[in-house]
Order: sequence, then structure tokens, then C-alpha cells
Amino acid sequence: ADFRRIRLELLRRGLFETKMTFYYKMIAWHSLLFLGALYLSLGCTSCTAHMLGASIMGIFWQQLAGIGHDLGHSGVTHSFYKDHLIGSVLSAFMGLSVGWWKSDHNTHHVVCNAIEHDPNVQHMPMLAITDKIFRRAKFWDTYHKKWVGMDDVAHFLVSYQHLFFYPLMMVGRWNLYVQGLIYLITQHDKTHFRKTELCGIAIYFAWVFSLAYSMPTWFESVMWVMVSHAVAGILHVQIVLSHWSMHSYEGR
Repeated sequence: ADFRRIRLELLRRGLFETKMTFYYKMIAWHSLLFLGALYLSLGCTSCTAHMLGASIMGIFWQQLAGIGHDLGHSGVTHSFYKDHLIGSVLSAFMGLSVGWWKSDHNTHHVVCNAIEHDPNVQHMPMLAITDKIFRRAKFWDTYHKKWVGMDDVAHFLVSYQHLFFYPLMMVGRWNLYVQGLIYLITQHDKTHFRKTELCGIAIYFAWVFSLAYSMPTWFESVMWVMVSHAVAGILHVQIVLSHWSMHSYEGR
């Protein structure tokens, strides 16, 4: 009841109304990053310029995720379908599925840091965010619908997670691509704008790999992909710093 009263007061003050001038500025900022990355990657000849372009592209993806977050929460136009559609169209620029993100992230908000239920803290056998995972031989992961436990592979990998954590964050974006595609293909009955997102993701990979392939050597092509994704991986570090450091829960 207290939260309802506070919400009504904030609504009365107009504090939930979107200031679209902020998003107009964001469009200009994102356009500058994207076009700057394209210019350095395609309009220059030096390897240094190409890698700088890849870095700026990574920043563009990182920044675009913030807009995608707002759209996923229906926080821009405050219309579920409008914001979801805009986010789905943006998949052509970021390669991620908003439909998958909403499923994953909304579940996270309902059961924050619950090790059996929250997909944002379920990264076994690669990473264990709490020793509570080890208190039982195994537990049922309700989001991914599978049993999770400390088998020999998990024991080995978790023992060295402090060594490969940052390298893993540098390539973590690839996991998001895979998770989005799996969701769109297997959960088609739950996904809004599924065809839009699949088409957008196809366009994304077409221009990203074409851009990488335009480099003068195969080495630069591979490095362009790796550098851009590593810079975008800063976002993953930011997210886990704010989430995994908080208290986790097991059971009811």
C-alpha cells in the first residue's frame, strides 16, 4: 500500500513522463559513434585507425544496450508494443534479441539473485557466484530447465574462474547472440516480433562480417571482430559488478 501511494504521487508530479529531448540527444550520440566507427574502419588505411574504429564500434554497442534496456522496460514511449517494436528493429544494429532479453531480465527482476531461479546468476559450469551453489549435490535450474551440480568439469572450471573471468567477459557477447537465437527459434510462441528480430539479426551479422572482411588482411579482420567485442565486454563487467556483489538466496 505504501508503494502504491508513492507511485501515485510520482505519477501526479509527472516524474514518470519521458523527456524525449534526452533520446534525441542519444540518437545524435549513437549516430556519431556508429558513423565514426565506420569511417575509421572503412575510410582509413592504417591498422591503428581500423582498431580504433573497432573500439568505437564496441562503445556504440555498449551504449546502445542502454537504450535497449529502456525499450525492454517499456520506458521510452510507455507503450509495450511500440517500445518492443523499436527494440526489435534495433537488433539490426546490435544483434541481440529484445524478446530473449525481456524473458531473461523480467525473470531476474521477479527472483533477484535466487540461485535456482534467476538466469542472471546461473553460469555453471563456467562461473559460480556464491558458495551456496555447492551446499547441495545438485539443484534444479527452473529457468533453463536442467539440473546443475558440481561435476568434475564444473569443479575444474570454477577452480580457475578467477583467471579466465575477464577473458570470458571479452567474448561474452557471443553468448548473448546464441541465447537470443535459441530463444527466437525454440520459443516462437512466446516471442513478439519474432520475424523482425530474426531479420534484424541477419542484417546485423551481414554488415558486421562484411565490415571485418573489408580489412586488408585476415589478421586485421579477426582483430577487428575481437577488439570490438572485447570493448563491448566492458558492459558485462559493469553488470556483474553491480549484480553478483549483492546477497544471493537459495530455497524459498
